[in-house]
Amino acid sequence: GADATNIETKNAYVEFNIPETPLTASVGIQGIALLDSWIIDDDFSAAVVKANFDPIKVQVGYIAAQNTDVTDTNENIDSYFLSLNYTGEVGPGKLTGTLVGYYQNGNNTIVSTDPLTGVYTLNNPATQVANRLFPDPEFIDSNDLFDIGVNLGYKMDWMSAYVNFVKNLGSVDVTNQAKLDGAGDADYQGWMIDAGANFFCGPFTFDLGGFYTSGQDLNDESPDVKAFTYPLASTKYFSEIIGGGIFDKFAIGHTDANGKRDFQWTGYGQPQNLWTVTAGASWQALEKTKLSASYWYFGTAEDVDTFDGTDNSIGHEVDLYLTQGIVDGLTLDLVGAYLFADDAYTAAESVDDAYEVGARLQWNF
Repeated sequence: GADATNIETKNAYVEFNIPETPLTASVGIQGIALLDSWIIDDDFSAAVVKANFDPIKVQVGYIAAQNTDVTDTNENIDSYFLSLNYTGEVGPGKLTGTLVGYYQNGNNTIVSTDPLTGVYTLNNPATQVANRLFPDPEFIDSNDLFDIGVNLGYKMDWMSAYVNFVKNLGSVDVTNQAKLDGAGDADYQGWMIDAGANFFCGPFTFDLGGFYTSGQDLNDESPDVKAFTYPLASTKYFSEIIGGGIFDKFAIGHTDANGKRDFQWTGYGQPQNLWTVTAGASWQALEKTKLSASYWYFGTAEDVDTFDGTDNSIGHEVDLYLTQGIVDGLTLDLVGAYLFADDAYTAAESVDDAYEVGARLQWNF
């Protein structure tokens, strides 16, 4: 696996060409990101084969996402993917397109239905889905998640634009014993859409965008997984506070009055039941000096519990950055971010704003 407890290895893989074919293979622990991190983005123990049939590039891969017990394949998580990538000149710019198919065989694990592994909560206090669908993880008979993803992008001298779309398919089946206890099979029904544009004007860049990820209705007692969920594993960055930012792992999710995360919505790195609109600008003031600012509004796709009822407004976030090159390869980032929090930010009695100030010195060599 990619996260051994004795020695953790970032990347260690062999890459080789297959003679007399257009194929290149890489086998070992390697980074894999699909569809701008909306499907997966992590280091995996994997085997990937690539082929270039210009203007189309093809990737086929197998991922050993979990192999904690080599004597029991029922606890394994095996994933397979196919990615088709097109690049071509259209009019004054370049058109790119990607089609991804991803299959995660979760066997009898609760991957992608467990908040610790896939952000969707089956123990939502408003619906008590867990007691009805999965009274015990051992009652899982099979867990098959399919993702179909599409990306389109277009870039010219003065602008670029993109759109991403992913649909969850597949189902979680339970054993006959679980069905006798009142559980039922569940279908994966979540979806997301993400779009944005950048405009280039000399030393200035302006951007607009936003995304939407489906959520679970508090009043819906169906066992189906209607919230957008993820295979194991993905790390999606966007804003500084809600979205992880350059400091990583500033994970924000809905919390109850006791401060416990209840996963009614999540941000970094697997956004779910979350939508946002954003606008920003950057200024390359000097050759090695860049100033950036962005505004984000966050809401929930479905209402979540709050201290005095339900709500769907998380709040307004403002991010400020100064990036200063010192010498070749050495960069200093100064960051300031503030979240004006609304009621959906947490179910606790008091809703406090959140802020972050920090610096990062980064050396690339």
